[in-house]
Amino acid sequence: GVWRYSWMLYTWIAIMSTVLLPCSGYWPEFLDSWLFRSWRRYFSFSYVFSDFDALSPETKYTLAELPHGIMPFGPILAGTVARQIFPDWEVGAITASNALRVPLIKHMFGWMGAKAATKENFLKILERTSCAVVVGGLAEMFMCGEGPCERVLLSTRKGFVRCAVQRGSPIMPVYHFGLSQLNEAIGADNSFIKLKSFSRKTKMAFMIIYGRWFTPAPKRVPIMMACGRPVEVGEPMEPDHPDFAARVDEMHSKFIEALLQTYDDHKAAYGWENRPLII
Repeated sequence: GVWRYSWMLYTWIAIMSTVLLPCSGYWPEFLDSWLFRSWRRYFSFSYVFSDFDALSPETKYTLAELPHGIMPFGPILAGTVARQIFPDWEVGAITASNALRVPLIKHMFGWMGAKAATKENFLKILERTSCAVVVGGLAEMFMCGEGPCERVLLSTRKGFVRCAVQRGSPIMPVYHFGLSQLNEAIGADNSFIKLKSFSRKTKMAFMIIYGRWFTPAPKRVPIMMACGRPVEVGEPMEPDHPDFAARVDEMHSKFIEALLQTYDDHKAAYGWENRPLII
């Protein structure tokens, strides 16, 4: 009868109850666990810099990462080896608040030291250290998949620039090559515009994802993280300053140029000489 399947109910309750368990605090042993070492091998994760020697460990950078992808494996893997990529730095991170409400996912991001993506948290992190943020968010999940070009959602995204200007934090463009090709999704094109609109309203992605062997497992595509030259934003400026909006617009335009330059500088090394980036 019903009790034959009671173990399924108990398992579900056990998984959901993990949301109640504490997960704050950086846990380096977790980041170097078998799980993440396997992921890094699976995706042949690598990273390159346009000019690493020009960076300063004392500077508090805003690392603006694109694209989001259906699942942001690039930023996640970068987070697991952040102290190897930036050996003399401390790098904080912010992530979607909804991700911190999902069982197990909450703990993964929490043990990476990530905080909820609020303006207050962003500014607080930049007070003491650099901070990474995935700019495109949920809306960009609907822009992934096969096609002749890369597409990112950036023209209307200025919140990260406002925080960077407020703290005087140079903005580093970071592009994860290959991330857009890991999965396909039913519901990620314009034929599902109502589904896309519903996802944005609920702040949860509703789509059917498939990848390797038509399963939810992502395709085995190499991910290369390319870090470009930071955009200097000048001295800190408060939002009530009469020139704040103009400064934000100027830095946003410069960041777009820097991101395109970073992409062009490294696309040949990834094998995408003929694949343009569209913003």
